[in-house]
Amino acid sequence: MLMQAPAAAAAPGQRQRTLALCAALVLLAFALRVAGVQRQDLWGDEAFSVRFSAQALAQIVRPGVETHPPLYHALLHYWMAAAGNRPLATRYFSVLTGTLLVATSCSLGRRLFPRPAGVTTAAVAAVSAFGIYYSQEVRMYALAAFLCALATLLVLRHQAQPQQSRRLWAWLLALTLALFTHYYCALVWLAHLGLLAAKRSTRSRLWLGALPGLALAAWVLAQRAFLGERAGLRWQAWDGAGSRAIWLDAPRALLAGATLPPAQAWAGYALVALAMWGAWRAPRTAQRWLALCVLLPLLGAWLLAPVMPFFNVRFLIVALPMLWVLLAAGVQAAPRVLRPLLLAAVLLVNLTALFHYHFNPAFSKGGYGRLLDTVRVQAQAGDGLLLAHSAQSALYEYYGPVALPLYKLAWDFPWTDARSAALLDAAANAHTRLWLLSFGDAQAYDPQRSFQQGLSQRAFLAWHGDFTDATLDLFVRGDTQPNRARAASFAGQLALEAFGLSAEELPAGSSLQVATRWHALAAPAANYTLFTHLLGADGSLVAQVDGQPQGGLQPTGSWPVGAQFTERVALQLPRTAQPGSYTVQVGWYRLDTLARLTVDGSSGLQNSVELGSLVVTAP
Repeated sequence: MLMQAPAAAAAPGQRQRTLALCAALVLLAFALRVAGVQRQDLWGDEAFSVRFSAQALAQIVRPGVETHPPLYHALLHYWMAAAGNRPLATRYFSVLTGTLLVATSCSLGRRLFPRPAGVTTAAVAAVSAFGIYYSQEVRMYALAAFLCALATLLVLRHQAQPQQSRRLWAWLLALTLALFTHYYCALVWLAHLGLLAAKRSTRSRLWLGALPGLALAAWVLAQRAFLGERAGLRWQAWDGAGSRAIWLDAPRALLAGATLPPAQAWAGYALVALAMWGAWRAPRTAQRWLALCVLLPLLGAWLLAPVMPFFNVRFLIVALPMLWVLLAAGVQAAPRVLRPLLLAAVLLVNLTALFHYHFNPAFSKGGYGRLLDTVRVQAQAGDGLLLAHSAQSALYEYYGPVALPLYKLAWDFPWTDARSAALLDAAANAHTRLWLLSFGDAQAYDPQRSFQQGLSQRAFLAWHGDFTDATLDLFVRGDTQPNRARAASFAGQLALEAFGLSAEELPAGSSLQVATRWHALAAPAANYTLFTHLLGADGSLVAQVDGQPQGGLQPTGSWPVGAQFTERVALQLPRTAQPGSYTVQVGWYRLDTLARLTVDGSSGLQNSVELGSLVVTAP
């Protein structure tokens, strides 16, 4: 069994060496948390925090205006007043609290286990991918975890020396601050009360521990109407998938990072097993603390799931410090020869997740700044910008404005309201080119993708880009029709009937409108992607528009036999395109395999159809 080593038993200088090593690991934690802190754009919740915290303090702390308790935004208000609101400045507050979380967790490990476990805890916490992720976010999670760890450390010290009342009051203060940072901190508070009640020497003052909860209850009572609008019964949160998300996937993400790809999830579960081994081998006193401070948040999250709008693993960051201690205890409980290997495995798993966080686009926090930069670079005089869905308002305020006429679609009235169509008509009539910025989950708020459909009927899709939580489409107004016959079929499924080109000669930097009419010879076997390419004389790709019909609104897999559809796209000619003759080609491919459909009658040698040629002149 792991036993608490008395300080007196330490060899001369051992304490100093341990503290020096812990300090070095805390410095490493700071370096990892500040590295790349500006690499990714702010995402929606971060932009909201910046906008909300920029208000007057009286508005920030007023009940009924924000879901979360007000402490973090109040502190961020003063932080931004001193440091500014750019990504480095706003995220640096979380960098510092995340670094303090590592130092506090090291102290927790040293108090609950022998000193080597404290050093191991610092090492585990320093490279924690989950800890680093939320130490680089303009949200309250790093602060909440730090305050929970600090409160736990203080209550442990109070329990060891209950006669020192200043430690009791320090615990109450830290706990109150935690409760007013995030509601899930209340689960750690309940764990503390249970553990204090279990010891006779601390039971007499237990009533004082209820004071922070009473303060939070008063806040929740003032917030009851606001919170009630967001709550609702979702019994499916207790089904197999919902329970797994809390009891299995959440501990894995906390210990191995939420950015570990699914194929490597087994490594995260291995770390969970190692932490459970640490709990099994811990002394009984440490077991009680660790079990309650980890299991009670998990149990609370599971019990609350049906009434919460949604569950996210970040809510359980309040249990992260004790999970780090458990993982360190699991490493220390192994035979001495295996400890370096286990610690190396913990570091490797977290560094892998950290690599994906920084360099894998699939795990980007946000891309709104890059999206608006794309508009700024490619915009032309006379363009218009359409913003779909009001959820992006904070992001646009932060990264905007763009020097284009702005249309806010369906912000003040429903998508189906006639005023939405009227606003779209006004924009389409006023501009030759329109940028449509769609934000969030369109399936949730506009499953019919009303504005894409409306623009597809009025203009030609010239460009599409996918960004984190957003898409950007460029539409070019035109009236080109598929009025030139051209018969060709692809794999016996899709037949080209006619096409139309807006011009035979254009200057570089302009747009070529291409309209094609198709019908289904047979029920298509998949959702194929249509490509429209402009090729140079040497076969090089000069311009392209690839996408499923009608921007994905009419996937080929849903086409009935005999169905007929017209696709309208616009090829944007680069300003650097050299004068000369170019060809326009169309064809189909499967996005998952990139395999092209072959043209019938070509013996499998041809997978595109040439529509015509275009002469490009100087701009």
